[in-house]
Amino acid sequence: MGKRDFEDKLPLVSFITLALKIKDVTSAIALRELLHILRIESSEAPLRRPWLEFWLKTSYRKVFFDYLIETVKHELKGCRSFLELGCGSSSPVVGLIRTLYTVGVDLHLPSLRKNKGKGYFDDYILADIRHPPFSPCSFDCVASFDVIEHLTKPEGKRLIKDMETISRKKVILLTPNGFGPKHNPEDDNPLQAHRSCCTVNEFLGSGYVIFGINGIRALRGEQGWPVIRPVLIGYLISKLTDRFVYRSPHRATELLCVKSIKLKAPSKFAHTTRQEYCENRLHNILKEK
Repeated sequence: MGKRDFEDKLPLVSFITLALKIKDVTSAIALRELLHILRIESSEAPLRRPWLEFWLKTSYRKVFFDYLIETVKHELKGCRSFLELGCGSSSPVVGLIRTLYTVGVDLHLPSLRKNKGKGYFDDYILADIRHPPFSPCSFDCVASFDVIEHLTKPEGKRLIKDMETISRKKVILLTPNGFGPKHNPEDDNPLQAHRSCCTVNEFLGSGYVIFGINGIRALRGEQGWPVIRPVLIGYLISKLTDRFVYRSPHRATELLCVKSIKLKAPSKFAHTTRQEYCENRLHNILKEK
């Protein structure tokens, strides 16, 4: 593709870049495939016009309501501390946790270092989330996004129980609806192989409110890639079904499960402000040896 052709497609590329940059990991994957189709490297598609960036970003938000972000934002009200288990190299809710004391935990060191380089969390812990090193009632909200499907079924159930023990107010889980293989893990992380799956019925009767995320499942393939080509059209069609599956999670691509924990008395490790959390750091919330 010549320079002139690229300049002609710049508004389209800018729109796609903005539309997908502010979305989830699945969107980033779709962007990479689309840029590959256009034979444009992502580094060659800068957003050169600030007014265009602002207009496209605000217009996109008016057209597509981000159900994941808005739901998590609502659930985080009243929370002052946030723990993400299996944080990987990024977090889908990074824009919502800036005012909270945050801790990210992962067992894959390269991913953890990449996340730390972005400064998403206040503190980082290299640990096996199957054995989380935290005291009961240590955090207001405990979350994991696209994690439990990487564990065996017994390990996943145990992790959910541990999250409920560590949390004082909220537990938030995001996981694919049903089993789907994953042949291309990010960051060459062997821990990202899918080993189990979850369905809506497994969370019924356990106190979780379940929402459908990322459109109708039939419109997404492996790793959330749109099955309709071209990718951009497939992505947009899938996003248009978000409203439909939000209250019909059985048909959704992913399940967002939220549980409100019954009011617990704060442990001696719990503090009231983000400043106190940051001043005392991790020794207040780690299990005593």
